[in-house]
Amino acid sequence: DTGDVTLWASLCLLLSRGTTTLSSERLGTMGYGLCAGIAASLERGPGSVAVVVVGDGGFQMTMNELGTAVQHGCRLLVLVVDNGVLGRVEFGFKNAK
Repeated sequence: DTGDVTLWASLCLLLSRGTTTLSSERLGTMGYGLCAGIAASLERGPGSVAVVVVGDGGFQMTMNELGTAVQHGCRLLVLVVDNGVLGRVEFGFKNAK
């Protein structure tokens, strides 16, 4: 996804060789993570698990797509980082003067 969760994930996750990541970090598209995870799961096929790391704001925008994931048999592990605020949006407003 995008926002604060992207910053934290890039600092904290250790990825093994051959791991593929999907990110829209420079486009700022909140809610991208879950949909990208569904696409990754469909592309990899049965038996694979897509790990999705999203913020609470981005997840709220696309959580209805969990139904799509179930309908298509996607295997997802969704980690929602809940900071209770749209962090990058709040940061922008606080620093705009």
